[in-house]
Order: sequence, then C-alpha cells, then structure tokens
Amino acid sequence: MGITFLADALGMARSKGTIIICGVASAALTARYLGPAGSGAYAGLLVYPGLFMSLGAMGVRQSSAYLLGRKAVDEVSLRYAIFNVWLGTALLTTVISWLLISNFSSFHGRWETPLAVAAIPFSLYASYISGIYLGQNRIGKLNQVDWIPALVVLGANIVFVAVLKLGVPGALLAQLAGPVVIFAIVAVRNPISFRGYRFQPDVMLQLLRLGAVYALSMLVINLNYRVDLILLDRLSTAAELGFYSKGAGLTQYLWQIPMLLSTIVFARSANASDDLDFSRKVARLLRMSILIIGAGSIALFLLADWIVNVLYGAVFSRSAEAIRILLPGVLIMTIFKVMNMDLAGKGKPWVAMFAMLPALAVNVGVNLLLIPSMGANGAAWASTISYSIAGMAFAVVYSRVVGLPLSEMFRFRRDDYDFILHRLRLR
Repeated sequence: MGITFLADALGMARSKGTIIICGVASAALTARYLGPAGSGAYAGLLVYPGLFMSLGAMGVRQSSAYLLGRKAVDEVSLRYAIFNVWLGTALLTTVISWLLISNFSSFHGRWETPLAVAAIPFSLYASYISGIYLGQNRIGKLNQVDWIPALVVLGANIVFVAVLKLGVPGALLAQLAGPVVIFAIVAVRNPISFRGYRFQPDVMLQLLRLGAVYALSMLVINLNYRVDLILLDRLSTAAELGFYSKGAGLTQYLWQIPMLLSTIVFARSANASDDLDFSRKVARLLRMSILIIGAGSIALFLLADWIVNVLYGAVFSRSAEAIRILLPGVLIMTIFKVMNMDLAGKGKPWVAMFAMLPALAVNVGVNLLLIPSMGANGAAWASTISYSIAGMAFAVVYSRVVGLPLSEMFRFRRDDYDFILHRLRLR
C-alpha cells in the first residue's frame, strides 16, 4: 500500500518539532550555565567530530537507501556489509578526530578530547542502519533515529550541566548520551547473527564505491557549514565563537523545514520511475519551503534580540547581530537543501560539488579577511555570502542536470497550494 507524502511529512514534522524543541532547550541551558566562553569551547570541541562524521559515514546511509530502493542488493547482505564497514570507519574517524582536536583546537584537555570523540562510533552505526529504513520508506523508524537522541541529550543536559554543574565536560557527556541510547535501540532491533556471519566484500564494494562519492560531497558541504567555527577558534576568542555558534544554531533550525521534506524526497527519488516528473514535484516543495522559511526569517530578524535574551541571556546579545546577518544566506541556501536530496536520491551526489566547492573557497577567504577585525559578525558575513553563492549556483546546475528550466522551478502556480490541501503522492 502506497504511503502518501502528506502522511510521511506529518510524521517527519512531529520528529523535527521534537528535535527543534529539545535542541533549543539544550542550547538555552548550555548557554545559561556555560556562558559565552564555555559555549565557544563546547562548539569548538565538537567541530572536528561533526565534520569527520560525514567522512566516516562514507555516504553509507545514502548509498544503502539507493541500493535498496533500486533493489540492487538484498537486506540481509546489506546488513552484514554495513557492519563490516562500520568496524573500520568508526575506528578511523575517531582517531582522526582525536588527532585534529589535540593538534589544532584551543580547547583540548584530559577529559574534553575523549568525551568529544566518544559519540562517533555510536552515531555512525545508527546512521548506517537508518539507510535501510530510508531505502524501505520506513519513515517512522527513520524519525526515531533522529528525535530520540535529541530528547536524551536534553535530559542529560539537565542532569550533568544544570544539576551537577559539570561545565563543558558535562555538556559533552550529555552529547554522548543521545548516540549511546539510539545505538542500543538500533542494535537490539537489528541484531547481527554471527552464526551466519558473512564478510560480503562485493556488497561492501558497492556501498563504498557509491558511498565514497556521497561522503566526499557531504564532507565539502559540512566543511562549508563548519569552517567558520574552525577559523574562529584559530583567529578569535572563545567568547566570539560562543556568540556565533549560538546565533548560527538558531538560524539553522529554519532548515529543519525543508529537511523534513528532503528526507522523504530522497527516499522517493531513489524509487521514482519518472525522474523529470518527480523533479517537478520537488520544485513545488522548494517553492513552498521558500515561502515558509521566508516568513520564518522575517520573524526571526525582527525578534532576534528578544529571542536571544529569553533563551541565552543578555550576555549573548552579540548573537542577535550574527542571526540577522546570516538570515539572507540561510534563505537562499534552502534551494540547495531541498533540491540536492533529489539528485542524491538519483545517485548523483557529486553534482553538489559544482556549487559547494566555489562557495567553500569564498567562505574561507572572507572568513580570513573579516574574522580578525569583526569576530562573530565576520564569520556570519562569510557564511551568508557563501550560502548565497552555493544556493544560486546549485539552482543553475540542478536545472541543467534534470532538464527543468529555472523559470519552472521558481514560478509560483495556483495549484502549488494543492500540496497542502490534497494528498500528494511522490512515487
């Protein structure tokens, strides 16, 4: 029985709503108890693990979904291959992140460094297995992999940061708790039978051949999101890093709107029989996302001072300035957020590089120019310029790759609102 897009979207909306509420509450709590400098140290310690998670993930989630969606492999063989890949990538990514924090971060310490990297193996395994859910269109199971860790992290922050007052190590412990819990749940639900264990080198090769392209693409994309944090760590103060990380964190919650759609888009794109027709439907989702995020951006621009004061306190007033600078880029980047999942679902993740590599180069250059004199605001300007370039460039590239004119992508139609009023099947 076909599952309507609207039903999946509502389930995903509940999941993303939980993630946003828990994420904002956790950010507010850590801001109040850690202050700007502590918040900066916390963000700086998690930069490299977050960045190299995308490399360690090796695109296994996306390639698993693609291979299952196209029925190129069976589920049992895929599970063994995923387990084998995980053993190697978890170790490699953890070691690389540890070395980078120890040698390039200003905030490494006896307890901080191991706590910062400890979550990597647990997060990777859950991410890998969620690719099976994605390929099977089991959106409900996929949602749980996303919202359960966010809820656990919030509870752990209350205990370790607010009650026990463990500072930055406490916040890192809380960040570790979420991946550990979801790992336990996923491992129980998807046990590996070692009695019938198989190495599956052919399936592993398929996973890694396609996954390596996804991984490289995701590494470039995530580097574009995180290079400002790395350069703030090197060129400015912990407080400036704290101001920026809290402001950027709030603006990026706006992306949860297209992300709740794009996950479903990827799953349906991997199974779509008419690629061009599907891309037209994705363009409709883009137009609706632009409207919603545009309204949210205006509200956040006007209320930034009040929101920051309520959530983080007056000491974080500089974060409101960063928010206003970031919002135009966040809105334009929505183009990439929605449309890239369609191409990734079609097995073409490499297309993103045509937009993201130039944007990354601009991001680094502007950050180097502005951070020494402007701190958090300089990083915000670099990001909004980079995001704008990436979004506009990707629109052109996407149009050419799928054969959909730009005018058709962005021209609003009266029947666009059928997306909300009727059941739309993206199959």
